[in-house]
Amino acid sequence: MLGLQSIFLACLRYLSLVANNAGVSEHHDDPVVHLPYGSYQGYYNASNDIEVWRSVRYAAPPLGANRWKPPQRPENETGAGVIDARDWPKQCPQATAGDYERQIGSYNPLQAIDDEDCLFLSVYKPRDAENLPVYVWFHGGGWAFNSAREFDGQPMVALSNNSIIHITVQYRLGIFGFLQSSQMGDGLNAGLKDALGSLQWVQEYIHLFGGDPHRVTIGGESAGAGFVYTMLAGEAGRERKLFHAAFASSGGGNGAECTSGLHKENWETVSMAAGCSDDLACLRNVSTTTLRVLNGLYGARGMCVEGPDGYVKQPVTPQLVAGNVAPVPVMAGNTFRDTYAGTPPFLQPSRDSSTFETDADALFLGHIIQRYPIDPKDDQTLKTLLELYKLEDFEKDNVWRISQCMQDNWVACSATYAADAAAANNVGGYKFLYAVPPGVHAQDNAQEYPYFYYRKEGSPDSASLFASFTGSLISLIKTGDPTSLADIRPSDDPAWPAWADRHQFKVFNVTSANISDAYIAGPGHRWEHRVGTKERCEFWAKLRSRDQW
Repeated sequence: MLGLQSIFLACLRYLSLVANNAGVSEHHDDPVVHLPYGSYQGYYNASNDIEVWRSVRYAAPPLGANRWKPPQRPENETGAGVIDARDWPKQCPQATAGDYERQIGSYNPLQAIDDEDCLFLSVYKPRDAENLPVYVWFHGGGWAFNSAREFDGQPMVALSNNSIIHITVQYRLGIFGFLQSSQMGDGLNAGLKDALGSLQWVQEYIHLFGGDPHRVTIGGESAGAGFVYTMLAGEAGRERKLFHAAFASSGGGNGAECTSGLHKENWETVSMAAGCSDDLACLRNVSTTTLRVLNGLYGARGMCVEGPDGYVKQPVTPQLVAGNVAPVPVMAGNTFRDTYAGTPPFLQPSRDSSTFETDADALFLGHIIQRYPIDPKDDQTLKTLLELYKLEDFEKDNVWRISQCMQDNWVACSATYAADAAAANNVGGYKFLYAVPPGVHAQDNAQEYPYFYYRKEGSPDSASLFASFTGSLISLIKTGDPTSLADIRPSDDPAWPAWADRHQFKVFNVTSANISDAYIAGPGHRWEHRVGTKERCEFWAKLRSRDQW
């Protein structure tokens, strides 16, 4: 099997060119799917026997009166003939340069590839798909950038031996998806509602592509993982079953209220700059051009807590900690240096200073208080932070110390809470650490989506790493257990115990020869702190549950 994977990955650069130019394919077997509201033509990739629809509409254009409302059902286009879905859809307006813009070296808020009419999804299915499990991917990008084009699902489907269906979802970004005001009602967190709408679409229509709506796995990285954690909490106790397993990498749950703090400030700033001071009806009539410029200038602040009448009823993290989640298997983790790139170097005081340690402590606490809603007068909490994150434990590197503290609170402990919650619900919870150097945030995208993220941040060209990491995810998608399906993972891939079994986690890494070197670690291992120690995660759990954020 690994020989086939090696051939497959060695051809990635060629296959990516084929896939990225197949939007005008004239293959006589190009497939057409007939949905109740319109017929869509995809293309057939003969090199891997996969059918692709890049731009299937799942909701009506979120324009005018539909701005900042939940996604509306698609309009009936059955009289328009067959709709060409072979090219990428326009991406949702980007609030900043996304990964595609960074690749081409340009960005502006009025770029031609952006459009408010962007609620499309991409479907990748084996040619003869019949009742196959489905994987729905929510991309990362800080709820501000990225689109379907960066996340081509063909390599994952191919690794599964063409036994799954992959869907990539576009959702509203920046102020179009996460501008928040009490006037919006159920339109708060519009981007999240898009993601939920796409899952409802899957329940209604995936059978027409050969998918099984009763075997749906949701997944996401960074902002997308934030969706996953929020949905785990939001679907607790509901009769409907939108998904049956979950994958989350490098994300966390937001806990700020929609109508206060930074969200309120963002609303006031944007609405006033648009000439619509605190007037949603006015803002819905503002031109797309104006809003796109304001999106580039101000962006938004991401998800928020809507309150008892909304979908996000309360902060997500306390719900994960309490085990109040949808009872589905979970595979969750983070990268080795998830938050390190964003920590300013000036937070390291001069080692030559006679007050070095005092200065380091002050900078440490000041930065954490500035980033999180911690009362600067809460002496006990500040004392505990200094005890849990001793400067000497980080070789007197204050930047490392601060970065690890934020990594614990934001991503590492979120994965712990989700795995613990799965165990509390008697379903499998599995934790991982993506330790492939340099281990920066989102580096695992190089394994999940190698067409676009090939060698991201120096990621190795490793067939066995691809098989170990993505093979584990495929096992989760197909069986609810990432340790199953040994035939698509390396022969020496280690058995992966559930997190509840002595808090062990799987470390994904490679040797100097770029061969997978995955292994199982646990309490006391030298990398335990990278996934959040028991004491540190318990501290953050108690603090966030006590103060509800």
